Amino acid sequence: GTTEIDNEYLSPYKRDPKGLPPTFITVGEHDFLKVESLAYAAKLAKAGVETKTVLYKGFGHAYADNVGVYPQSEDCAIEIGKFILEVSK
Repeated sequence: GTTEIDNEYLSPYKRDPKGLPPTFITVGEHDFLKVESLAYAAKLAKAGVETKTVLYKGFGHAYADNVGVYPQSEDCAIEIGKFILEVSK
């Protein structure tokens, strides 16, 4: 394609985060996107965006949909729910 690699639509990290809504980021310790996820969370927080980040040890990518299989997946769903309730007040 002809899209520039630094296009903000390819990576939310490239976008100015000011004014974005509260954000919950969950990432596995061995996720191939861990570095990018943590960097984005830091960028959001630095810009004043309410941000919560939860890192799950021992997991890679795509664990959150395994509720009933891994206790951490259930914990993740609970943490997301709590965050939504908190920022919706």
